[in-house]
Amino acid sequence: MERRTTAEMMALIRKVAMEREAVQAVILEGSRAADGTQTLDDFQDFDIIFLVDQIQPFLSDPSWIDVFGPRLITQKPEEMNLYESDPVEPGRYTYLMLFSDHNRIDLTLYDLGLLETLTLDDPFQVILDKTQILDGIGLTKRSHSVWPPSQKAYEDCCNEFWWVVTYVAKGICRAQPFYARHMMEGPVRGMFLRMLGWTAGARHGFPLNPGKAGKRLGKFFPQEEWQVILGTCSDHHQENMWKAVFLMMDLFHEYSREVGNILSLKYNSKEAQNVRKYLEYLRATY
Repeated sequence: MERRTTAEMMALIRKVAMEREAVQAVILEGSRAADGTQTLDDFQDFDIIFLVDQIQPFLSDPSWIDVFGPRLITQKPEEMNLYESDPVEPGRYTYLMLFSDHNRIDLTLYDLGLLETLTLDDPFQVILDKTQILDGIGLTKRSHSVWPPSQKAYEDCCNEFWWVVTYVAKGICRAQPFYARHMMEGPVRGMFLRMLGWTAGARHGFPLNPGKAGKRLGKFFPQEEWQVILGTCSDHHQENMWKAVFLMMDLFHEYSREVGNILSLKYNSKEAQNVRKYLEYLRATY
């Protein structure tokens, strides 16, 4: 199947919405809704919200989504039970669809009665509003933009990094690569990315949008420096994990000091030094 163009996909989405009476408005979220400042590629999803006055008819016969084309795989998050902590929002239902032409639509049905609770990814565009139901409504935005941290947020980020990096070391010492990488690529990486975002903002100005999970962070650092940062990504081999974690500690320490100096925030260098010495001992001993 030949890949459909963006124009063809958007025309199809509008057509489906127009033909279904229950759909009152359509919103496009994410990078496809940007003002042209973001580079699009073949992997950009069509993140679509259908605001509907009745959800049940869409659920009682799910074959209606066949109108979008043949699919390679479909996911219905609200019907899944993988993570007990995942909240199920009443009045909301999602179809995630990857089509045989490799286009993807993430379609969320949202009950109009819950409009005041709707939070949208920034940027977004209203691409259809049949009865001007969204006129004058200040829709809430969910942004990935980075703002200058408070002293407390800065301290907490540093403390979390230096505390949880000891868990990575414990996993390496025990020859438990899954555990070590889970801690490294979860909470430790999260704090590292947060500090990188603050560093980029301190250098280039706030607010700054590094994208979800820091996917656009590389554009804010010189290429040579970015290549060093990428060295914090490791495979499962013990020595390579040690190299990556020590490099991440060195960079986190360096960037924390830089952010602290530029934004007049107090950095706990003693905490960093203590933990680094502890990991040096573990690396030499186990």
